[in-house]
Amino acid sequence: DVIKVMWVSLLARRKVSFYTFLFIVLVLMMKRGAMTDKILAHLGKYSMEMWLIHTWFCYYLFRGFFYGLHYPLLIYALLLAVTYASAVMVKALGDRVIERMGGLYKRLFI
Repeated sequence: DVIKVMWVSLLARRKVSFYTFLFIVLVLMMKRGAMTDKILAHLGKYSMEMWLIHTWFCYYLFRGFFYGLHYPLLIYALLLAVTYASAVMVKALGDRVIERMGGLYKRLFI
């Protein structure tokens, strides 16, 4: 299904390069271990929060710190760890707020 979506996107918009499409297809076809799939699935639970938070850390709060490391893999690993930890906290806080708002909604409107 993902391959069909990428193919349609490639043909319809012509914004996705052929190499991007090829890379995605090859990654999807790659064999992965069960532990890798578990890790990726767990990270997937927090992927939206991580995506929204990483730019804030990377470009606004700690730009000099992250890019001062000079090693791309070290930068990536540290940014991944920091954004993951932050995403877990943000998601927990968001879930508590939604839970409390749900109770308030029930008291006010039901």
